[in-house]
Amino acid sequence: MPGRQEQRWAVSVPAGTRWFVRAFLVAVFLCAALRLEAWPLTGFRLFSTLRTETQITWVADTVSPDGTQTRLWFSELARPYQGFYLVMRGFRKLPTGEQRAMCAAWIAEARRVRDHVSKLRIYRVERQALPRNGDRGGGRETKVLEYACS
Repeated sequence: MPGRQEQRWAVSVPAGTRWFVRAFLVAVFLCAALRLEAWPLTGFRLFSTLRTETQITWVADTVSPDGTQTRLWFSELARPYQGFYLVMRGFRKLPTGEQRAMCAAWIAEARRVRDHVSKLRIYRVERQALPRNGDRGGGRETKVLEYACS
């Protein structure tokens, strides 16, 4: 009698467990629908967004008083500053006061980890991903200065 086995199984799973699974699935679907990246839940953008042959990224360089530029890797900075690449997507839309405050925070943190930082330059880098050259994109790279923090 398959009906009794199914009924016995449904009774053996605690109600709290069933509610947890339901809530978890709703959270996963909401994150996917709203394109949220809230680990361990995800909007699956890595796999669901269209990839084009042009890739845009952001880089930051520290500038010393003598003009020497050095790439600033945000992984070198304290954890709260490591969302640079996510922040830069919407940076242009922020009010000027917020942009200045973020620049001030970034340069203060850069000065904490490096000596003699006078400026921070933020570049928008556009790369041609196709045609590929081995493991790297084979096309040209365009680097444009977007913001300078001092």
